[in-house]
Amino acid sequence: MIHDPHKHHEFVLLFELKNADLATPDGTQATASVRYGLITEDALKGLIGRQVYKVHGLPTLIRWPGRARKHLLAPLSRGAEGGLLLEELRRYFYDLRLFGLAAPTPLLGAQGTPGEAGPRVQIPAALRLSPARTVDPLLPLDGQPGSYGLYRLHGSYNPEQGQANGVTASDLEVLWQTLAHLFEPSPEMPPLQMGVCGLWVFSHDGLGGASVETLLGQVAPTRRVEAPRSLQDYHLCSPQPGPLAADPRVVLTCWA
Repeated sequence: MIHDPHKHHEFVLLFELKNADLATPDGTQATASVRYGLITEDALKGLIGRQVYKVHGLPTLIRWPGRARKHLLAPLSRGAEGGLLLEELRRYFYDLRLFGLAAPTPLLGAQGTPGEAGPRVQIPAALRLSPARTVDPLLPLDGQPGSYGLYRLHGSYNPEQGQANGVTASDLEVLWQTLAHLFEPSPEMPPLQMGVCGLWVFSHDGLGGASVETLLGQVAPTRRVEAPRSLQDYHLCSPQPGPLAADPRVVLTCWA
């Protein structure tokens, strides 16, 4: 079910970061009050792209240096020839199939070098991500220069655009495996500790008039204590895996 590129898939990913640096850009320690942690959509796409290449060996455009990427995309400004290249790029690069592409095409200069920006080339995204935001405000860890945050990320896969982009069942299988292990603890990044707390995927043929927000809202972590320091400080409420009691057309698969 979750590997079917002809289905809609909405998901919630929860992950935690411990000992994250709370220093402000000028180097002073943030002692302020209410502040939420935020990881942007672009940063998350970069993490996914690098993990897909590292673990599964699939090529991703996001790993290419900026200059090399410009050379690669420059021929896209050449009409029909550019259209054929676009199809080949989408077939070759995993992240183009999932996340699409929206960028001005560099025109070729005098000696085949990229010049000024040309027409904007766009591949609509089959997979859309929200920024990841902490469920609660970040708080210093007992006065030390670090913090704990439980982050929540939403995502949505559109099967119509997925088919147009050539997304396969294998692509989706790689996606779920990558997300479920995206924030594995890394010995290369002490003292920062990262870990996925759970992934919930809701698969369906269409929600009709129902709201995606209401569907994803069924995964609800609520804190047990005033200042959470770990996942154990949260009570996690979510539906049972399988067809939902409230709407059996929706099937839930989860790693938690």
